Amino acid sequence: MDEQKNVPLAHHMDPADARSCHWVLYSSSKTEKPQPIGTIRLIIYPHPPHPEPGSRHEAPGPDDPVEDSGTFFLAPPPPYVLNRATSLHDGKEPYLKLGRLCIIKEFRGKKLADVMIQAALKWAAENANLGESGGLEWKGLVGLHAQEKAVTTWQRNGFVVDEGMETWWEAGLRMYGMFCRVDLGRK
Repeated sequence: MDEQKNVPLAHHMDPADARSCHWVLYSSSKTEKPQPIGTIRLIIYPHPPHPEPGSRHEAPGPDDPVEDSGTFFLAPPPPYVLNRATSLHDGKEPYLKLGRLCIIKEFRGKKLADVMIQAALKWAAENANLGESGGLEWKGLVGLHAQEKAVTTWQRNGFVVDEGMETWWEAGLRMYGMFCRVDLGRK
């Protein structure tokens, strides 16, 4: 977050945090206290509609009002809404969403992002009933919004660019929609 400087810390929490699972990766050292070096977040559905192709979504500024985080954790989840169909999502099927993948600079290039992604996907598959609500069953679809520079990392972990979503901009960064399907071991 500090490195990209596109979303102020005060605005980095959102209503999805209350219904998300978060992982933190710590360094291991025999001589130093473990330090957090990576994060990833998995959001249980429902999700807002897919961004429109070419749209721009600006980050709040440092002087914009900050919503009290307590309201996020007391609010009910948003209603499930049908989405526009894309190449890889029919607009109806519930999906889990990964995001907030981050590895601090000194630890990049060691495939630690892969460790984080695979841990989240494995956990999701092992807890497949977590997303079942309102008669909607999660069938293993996982989506995300990838920054342009991170697309290859996600592809290396089984995600495919959804050409039907095209691209859009979030906080000045070009974004791509991507999906994969995890094996839930159901017959």
